Amino acid sequence: MKGIDFEKVISIAVFMVCLYVISAIFSFFTSFIMATTANKLAKKLRTNISVKINKLPLKYFDRHSFGDILSRVTNDVDTIGISVSQNLGSFVSAIALLLSCVVMMFYTNWILAITAILTSLLGFSFMFFILRKITEIL
Repeated sequence: MKGIDFEKVISIAVFMVCLYVISAIFSFFTSFIMATTANKLAKKLRTNISVKINKLPLKYFDRHSFGDILSRVTNDVDTIGISVSQNLGSFVSAIALLLSCVVMMFYTNWILAITAILTSLLGFSFMFFILRKITEIL
């Protein structure tokens, strides 16, 4: 058995640290972009809701208190903004992962890639068929 090549181990460790740093930087920018997008969406929703509230007739405000309306709008818009901020990044990463896996599958072996994709689509269609039948029974 030969000795351990510490130069190779150190070069691999440095490479891994660089990958982790790059991953952290991309995660930061992804979070920043998603938060900015969510805030812009919330602002646009608030503006649209404000325009809609201003168009409501006065009779509506006689039946409903303005504070109640404002509270509901604020809570709903905040919930949507938080959901978009948290879930949109995960959705984008999942799509990127799916596309990169499909590309690598075709790069490795296109016959197996087509077989896997068709089998998955067949399984999903069978699952939807079964779920439709179950919901009809219930």
